[in-house]
Amino acid sequence: MKIKIAVMCAALGLPGVIFGQHHAPPATPTAEQSITGDWVIHFQAGHESVSGSLHLQTDGERLAGTIETSHTGPGTVENGKWSDQKLEATLVFKKHESVVLEGELKSNGTLAGNYTTEGRTETWQAERKSATALNSTSGVHSQSEALKLELPPEGASMPMLDIGGRPVVEVKISGKGPFPFILDTGATQTVIDPGLSEELASSGDHNPIKELTFGPVKATGVEVLVLPVTAMFGKIDKPPRGALSAQSFPGYLLRFDYPGKKITLRKGALPDSDGRRIFAYGADDPLPVVPLKVGGEEVKVHLDTGAPFALALPTKYKDQLRLAAPAVGKGKAITHSGEFPIFKGTVDGDIEIGEFKLPSRDLAFTDVALHPGATPQGQLGYAALRDFVVTLDSANRRVQFARP
Repeated sequence: MKIKIAVMCAALGLPGVIFGQHHAPPATPTAEQSITGDWVIHFQAGHESVSGSLHLQTDGERLAGTIETSHTGPGTVENGKWSDQKLEATLVFKKHESVVLEGELKSNGTLAGNYTTEGRTETWQAERKSATALNSTSGVHSQSEALKLELPPEGASMPMLDIGGRPVVEVKISGKGPFPFILDTGATQTVIDPGLSEELASSGDHNPIKELTFGPVKATGVEVLVLPVTAMFGKIDKPPRGALSAQSFPGYLLRFDYPGKKITLRKGALPDSDGRRIFAYGADDPLPVVPLKVGGEEVKVHLDTGAPFALALPTKYKDQLRLAAPAVGKGKAITHSGEFPIFKGTVDGDIEIGEFKLPSRDLAFTDVALHPGATPQGQLGYAALRDFVVTLDSANRRVQFARP
């Protein structure tokens, strides 16, 4: 099992500092301890989170770098110190109040601490953006094993639970759990919440994540990212502890039977695209893409089982589509790519997926993207999928829709 401290990019911000507890000068950080490099940072602000990109550079105890979030704009890391795996710095922005950070490098490879700005103090966390797993001396174990799935020859079937409409399965991690995980077509890799990562690491096991099991399926060699998940759902009784990427099962058909509330996984392949019920997406598409007709206009959106709404399109379409009335602002979306205004409207025409028409013509407009700088694609979510049986063939990059 590989654990990567990496990022998808989300919603808020960052800070740092501290001196060593020893009187002797601290040693220069080793390669395993160094925080030099690119990070994804998340600032907790009340019930919301603001994320951005952070680049750090250490020179002995001196710490410098750059930072940018959708909320603050670009800035620099100034007056920074890095000592005994603790840091402090001031983040200076042209269009935002300065942010004072203090924090430390955690055993799971993340950075975390408190930040102060505009008279308030809250928390922050950052994960490496590097695609290379950290060395096990940082508290995170890396194996070179390939992905391996074990399940009955006839395939596997399990109940589809849900959190806010999102499909959920109960996952055990190396025998611990179960923990609720969203089964997400909108995630390029499997992620676990930092809180769960620390729980697993505290067991003292050198390799706390040997395997994932859900229903009769056992997976080893899964690459796991540590990324805030639980906090994004606020105060609910049983929030998700992670997200299981639906693209983790090449060579298998993953079926979301929404009406039957069932998940199935079995070997197989979908037929070629027919443009009516089966659709192909390209090798360069990081997520499954579905073609739609919205009021006669052709658009392509991500298939996103982790999204609770029906259909969201980039904001440019609120001026291009014929709507029953002008779109109106309805709050904002907080995601791992940033903070985005949301507009709601009703299209003057049908919304079609191949031969199927959606019962509702309501849609949202927002520029949610996979990561900062990415082109917004749009998402087809639960409120549209709940009437369908959706089958994903990630190996052949095809998606099938059916109604029972």
